[in-house]
Amino acid sequence: MSDKLSLHTDSEKIYSLARFKDTVIEGEDIFFINIIGHHHWSVKYQAETLMLVKYGVPYLPKPKLNEQKLREDIPRIFETSQNAVENIIKLAREAEKEKHGTMLLITEHAKEESIRLKNQSTTISPLQLSPGLLKSLTPVDGAIILSPNCTCYAFGVILDGLATNSGDPTRGARYNSAIRYINTTNCASFAIVFSEDGCIDFIPDLMVSA
Repeated sequence: MSDKLSLHTDSEKIYSLARFKDTVIEGEDIFFINIIGHHHWSVKYQAETLMLVKYGVPYLPKPKLNEQKLREDIPRIFETSQNAVENIIKLAREAEKEKHGTMLLITEHAKEESIRLKNQSTTISPLQLSPGLLKSLTPVDGAIILSPNCTCYAFGVILDGLATNSGDPTRGARYNSAIRYINTTNCASFAIVFSEDGCIDFIPDLMVSA
């Protein structure tokens, strides 16, 4: 079925195939059920996600990008400038727009890791990543590897790592691959995972500093 068409139903009967230009319809009590994946769906009203269900387990959407937490966490992991932190936040804002999800992997050994993982990624000549350039990379499945100063070395990266007890079977492959990688790498690394359902995870998720 075309992704531009929706089933019009009152939950008991199907009346038609409908086309909506937007999920915000003034004066109408219309709810949108979006099928995200296998046994995974969300409920939206006026473009706001109210609830998600995965394998029969309901959960609430996480808040949007927590920029303040990024400003606090990144300097705790890397020795980098405030300007570099703000650039990472700009990239995260752009990555948040990717409807199919994506991942930013920030690591001190970005160059070395791009070489090590070259057979399961697309390596590029190092370049300073901007939101405009990032927009052309996020549709490609896999992680985007960059250094703390936002130099990109590879995209579409399939991460490796040993299995751990920290994974979550209710979450997608992107989230769990980030967990495996971060928990087994020997270099300072930080992943920002943008899931298809709108969830944004920081890995590691540092406790709020006192």
